Amino acid sequence: MEVFKFGGASVKDADSILNLHGILRKYADMPLVVVVSAMGKTTNLLESVWKSKNEAEVEKLISTFRDFHLEAAENLLEKEHEFFNWFNDLTENLKRKVIHNSHNDEDYSRIVSFGELASTRLIQASLHEQGQDLIWLDARDLIKTEQHFVGALVDWDKTIKTVISSIEKSGFQYITQGFISSNHDGHTTTLGREGSDFSGSILASALKAEKYTIWKDVPGVLSADPRIERVTTCYQKLTYQEAAEMTFYGVKAIHPKTIKPLANHDIPLCVRSFMELDNPGTLITRESTKPHAPAIIYRFNQALMTFLVADFTFVNEDHISGILNYLNDHRISVNLMQTSAVSISFCMDENSELLEEMRKDFVGIFKMSYNSGLKLVTIKNYDSKALNGVTKGFEILMEQKTRNNYRAVFRGALNEPA
Repeated sequence: MEVFKFGGASVKDADSILNLHGILRKYADMPLVVVVSAMGKTTNLLESVWKSKNEAEVEKLISTFRDFHLEAAENLLEKEHEFFNWFNDLTENLKRKVIHNSHNDEDYSRIVSFGELASTRLIQASLHEQGQDLIWLDARDLIKTEQHFVGALVDWDKTIKTVISSIEKSGFQYITQGFISSNHDGHTTTLGREGSDFSGSILASALKAEKYTIWKDVPGVLSADPRIERVTTCYQKLTYQEAAEMTFYGVKAIHPKTIKPLANHDIPLCVRSFMELDNPGTLITRESTKPHAPAIIYRFNQALMTFLVADFTFVNEDHISGILNYLNDHRISVNLMQTSAVSISFCMDENSELLEEMRKDFVGIFKMSYNSGLKLVTIKNYDSKALNGVTKGFEILMEQKTRNNYRAVFRGALNEPA
């Protein structure tokens, strides 16, 4: 049994779905679980539906959702196919959910889940038209989580039981959704944006699959974003640890939570291109590898916060633990942290409301200041050439350098690629 994951870019329109057909035909005789994201930018559209309080805007967005999927379906299916009735019911159900939208996390998960439900039903139907039958499974019946609705934590014991009881390991192929799950009460939850990679990892782990493949619009894991750096290298092999570090630093080819479940069971992960089928991509295993070309990784829209001890004492363990506990309670991720004798600084994804809230909550304990609109760069396995090329011309506000990694928060005219 193997697990494949296809993201939104690989199923963005009818032609892309036909390309997926071609890939799956090559594996028609292999037991397989196929995990699929919402088509194209559908999740962004449904997030706009959830956010909007303007009735006319919501109606227009839902019409866009409907027309987008119908256009693809009309290019893939016969006019009388049962998918069209199913999809009409799905759209009406979405409208009912929106009427009762309270703009909370529970309603967010309910509304955005319609993208994955639509894409997987359409792909299953179109594959059936071509003579390849995959059993459709609702991921909410497979992946069970605790009570948080967004970024929910997986209940591994329940998930393993539901997966094993739902999926035969021999002779069958299945299709299910990435990103979505359900809690103990059966209510829809989500695993976090770009969480479809993690969905596939969960299923591969529960099934003890032979391999997990993520099909991307890039040839594998690259040493840098080709939209920023002119020269990049595609890594042929990486270890679990190397790949996990790179995802933490901001590599977008793999969701950060993907690696651990696979490493626990020594399941190889392959990242490869859905457009270059002769390219083997990047293989990630436990095996040690030779030193790699430096990886240059950027994070944009960063804020740098500095906490200065207010009573003229030095920073101690209580100060540090107080801040870390606060961050943990508010589910805030720190991208870089540094202490001095009298201050604690850390870099996080920018959130102006949260920054002001923190400033108020720590009044009397710290004097707090922050800079926003910054960038964070990590050079893994740096050398002098990489260092000089990346840092030249930028105003560096904070930096760290270890034996293998260089990291810096900086201000400069480098824009995030669209």
